[in-house]
Amino acid sequence: MMICSANQKEFVNACIKEIIKAIIKDLDGDYFGILVDESKDISHKKQMALVLRYVNKNGELIKSFLDIVHVGDTSAKSLQKVIYSLLLDHLLCLSRLCGQGHDGELVICKEKRMA
Repeated sequence: MMICSANQKEFVNACIKEIIKAIIKDLDGDYFGILVDESKDISHKKQMALVLRYVNKNGELIKSFLDIVHVGDTSAKSLQKVIYSLLLDHLLCLSRLCGQGHDGELVICKEKRMA
């Protein structure tokens, strides 16, 4: 039954949804930062990876991979739209976004510093 590629994809997608739910639950509506990077896949299509960075209830710094998407344009405006869309798709409040990192840089908001 799991030999069928459609079943495998359905199973993987269900696992992904459950993992993301657990990450969002652990975040618990608190402040978070994002780390963004872009690269090309094997077919040379541009893609963007998004990682959440937050401090959990135990005071531990957590970095969790959230999603990867293909992007046609890597201009700042285009990437901003994709990032906002991803965050909203995962029900993350944009007003809680307080840091961003890309190309090795990290920008942090004043409200809450992340280790």
